[in-house]
Amino acid sequence: RRRRRAQEASSSGAPSPPGSTSGISSVETSSSGVATPKLIRKNEAAKTTRSVSLVSNMSRIRFKDYNIKIYLYDIEMKSILTPEKELSRGEKLRIFEEIDSKYLKSRLVWDESKLLYGLSNTIEPIDEVITIGKRIYHVKLKLTEWETSPAELINAIGTESMLPQNPLNALNVILSHCIKQQRNIVRAKSGFYRAPQPNRVEMLRPGIELWKGTRVGITPTDGFGITVRFIRKHQAFVEGDVSLSNFIEANEFSLNNSQLTEQDRKELSSLLKGMKVTPIYAKYPRKLTISSVSTCDAYTRIPDRDDTIKTYLQKEYEVFVSRPQLNCIQLTNKNLIPIEFLKLLPNQPYYKNDDAKWQADILRKSCIRPQNFLNEIRCAKKDLSHGLTDFQRKLMATIANGFETTTGSVLRTEKSEFCSNNDKIDIKVMGLNGCSKNVIDFFSEQLNLSAQKIDLKVTITKIYDVRDIGGKLSAKHHNVIIGKELKKKYGKIKLLEKDGYHIQCVDFSTITKMQKNRRMISNTMMNILLKLNIKAGGTNWSIPLQTIGDWRGTVFRESVMIVGADVTHFTDGSPSIAAVVCSSSNFDFTAGSSYNFKIAVQYPEGNKKSLEYIKDMKNIMKELLYAFYVNTYEKPAKIIYYRDGVSMGQFENTVLKELQAIQDACTSLEERYEPKISLVVCTKRHDQRFIKEDGRNPEMGTVVSQNLVAPNYFNFYLFSQHVLQGTGVPCHYYVLYDDNKLGAYFWHNFTFLLCQLYARCQKAVSYPAPVYYAHLACASSRTRFEARYGHENRNYWQGDNRPQESQIEEEITPKDKKYMFYI
Repeated sequence: RRRRRAQEASSSGAPSPPGSTSGISSVETSSSGVATPKLIRKNEAAKTTRSVSLVSNMSRIRFKDYNIKIYLYDIEMKSILTPEKELSRGEKLRIFEEIDSKYLKSRLVWDESKLLYGLSNTIEPIDEVITIGKRIYHVKLKLTEWETSPAELINAIGTESMLPQNPLNALNVILSHCIKQQRNIVRAKSGFYRAPQPNRVEMLRPGIELWKGTRVGITPTDGFGITVRFIRKHQAFVEGDVSLSNFIEANEFSLNNSQLTEQDRKELSSLLKGMKVTPIYAKYPRKLTISSVSTCDAYTRIPDRDDTIKTYLQKEYEVFVSRPQLNCIQLTNKNLIPIEFLKLLPNQPYYKNDDAKWQADILRKSCIRPQNFLNEIRCAKKDLSHGLTDFQRKLMATIANGFETTTGSVLRTEKSEFCSNNDKIDIKVMGLNGCSKNVIDFFSEQLNLSAQKIDLKVTITKIYDVRDIGGKLSAKHHNVIIGKELKKKYGKIKLLEKDGYHIQCVDFSTITKMQKNRRMISNTMMNILLKLNIKAGGTNWSIPLQTIGDWRGTVFRESVMIVGADVTHFTDGSPSIAAVVCSSSNFDFTAGSSYNFKIAVQYPEGNKKSLEYIKDMKNIMKELLYAFYVNTYEKPAKIIYYRDGVSMGQFENTVLKELQAIQDACTSLEERYEPKISLVVCTKRHDQRFIKEDGRNPEMGTVVSQNLVAPNYFNFYLFSQHVLQGTGVPCHYYVLYDDNKLGAYFWHNFTFLLCQLYARCQKAVSYPAPVYYAHLACASSRTRFEARYGHENRNYWQGDNRPQESQIEEEITPKDKKYMFYI
């Protein structure tokens, strides 16, 4: 920040001039001469309005000796035959069990990767060749120079340094090992699950069960030191010890003595891919993984043999294939086995999210009332305390019986009003081939009636039985397209917006549901009108200035630009997509709905799978700052930047790079143009929960900023939404940089206000509006990207002929830069 002045001050040895730092966040110059902003390391208290007592899901942990040494060991496992190939998790588990029983005797705990932790540094190094079954492995284990203790973590709390990750990782691995030692525990991702009782099984679909589990973690806090956080998790599991053919038939696939249709084969492959099975004819249990449903049947000849699959099984295993013409299952080891000879293995998680109905069903069945949530994590904590091994007992003394409590404050809720400034919206309603005339007429009539209720003037033109969408679109109208199963066509339809069209899609099933249930009409039509109004350049919600409290002070007497950003990643090697949105004019609370946007496509660097920070942030901000100036004829004096999707471990790298890019963008436009910048990271991907003492969810506007927040950062939790079901999840905010010196009282209230100005919802939402818009822009761009490039594989994106980033951006970005296509 303010690079030139910082460099002059550092070279002369004189103190920096008064305007060079903010007092809260400062600037230091690196050895390379580049100014590096320093993040805020101090939490702040705010003025309270109304207090409320809250119970958390955290318990304090006490160690017998805070200075006890924890030593790190390194382990390396390789196959003798294929040393360059990475071993599977199952192979590593079997190898470690063998090493542990033979040499370690439970004196070390393993993180299931390459590290082991222990309380002794006297364990002898291991360099052995071991045999497990028919496979031979080379194992090396040695003590490293690294060591830590709980005191290292305790001493860092409350300082201006980053929390050390080494003791935190060590304590988490030791705690997880404690749970893994319990009987009948199955690990899936970061959760630990136990099979439900037979009379309490929740079925998500035939053959798929919903299991309850627990996730625990060591969490440093600002007021209570080191704590253990408990969270209830839910995961879909495959029903075990069931024949594969019964599972397939239960999911409404017909298995006759004939080939499956190509559509059924693809759908069945998607359902079965990754499932673990075992052949029922094998003499010894084998664990195999399904790759796909093959087009080959049992009459297919085996390479290098004269036998078919059918005759081979008859000769070798004395089993008869009853449906030889049915497709075989292809395994990851390239073998083909008939469906009737495979059985599903128990205790295997099912990770696929099939469709919206499936996800809604999981959400509905996994919702837990706040009081029940507390009762269930109390049981989980009791199991943890009883399951402590001798290793953990040497390290830990006790986990507190109760859960820590804290005091939150309830913010004032501002009253927003609908205030469209559009004279008239021209709408063209088009029904695709297969939509009846009655449905189009019903939709148009209800849309017009709903618009009249809110004094929104619309003119509606109807077109029936459209076969060619491109030929009927109008650049002068807002085109509403109604069709059956639009989800499959949605991406390709929205790609047409790059030619300057404004398109809103409505699924045929939504309208038929409204015809059957009239209660849906008001909310559904209002939602569609809000989208159309904002896309037409209108403003949906405003908050009268006279109703806003004293927290805004003098901040908005100068022009302020609000910025939101997010990045989405793919798993197939495709480039990441970043979205940055910013208010198109000075933020004044009465026109807080209009935002400009910029979509950026970025390939990962080197061998990385994705790029976390926004690589081209400097050019993106230059373009958005110029658009702001063109619209208002002034440059923003203050920039408030909300960033989504950044974890704490990325603060020092990702956030600072983007912050410096914003500063560089400003000075590149004009040498002495140095607006004051504030940066906030927000996330809901955490396990923190708060419940009122009477067992209910905290009310809307509840903020927690002391004791149970993260140490060494200015951060707070905010319940900005009204919780409709289950246990509420607050959004966690980190104010990392603040040139504007706004203070905690401002940040709590302003962030809450932004959550009430989300354009397409009539209630406050869980994220600030600019962050939500950036998230939606990423999701919409991802849908367009998949429609355009979804057929390409990993090799295409790693090859030399892959398209340029700018070419992809042009193909997936609408032509009108002021058009909020993501709403």
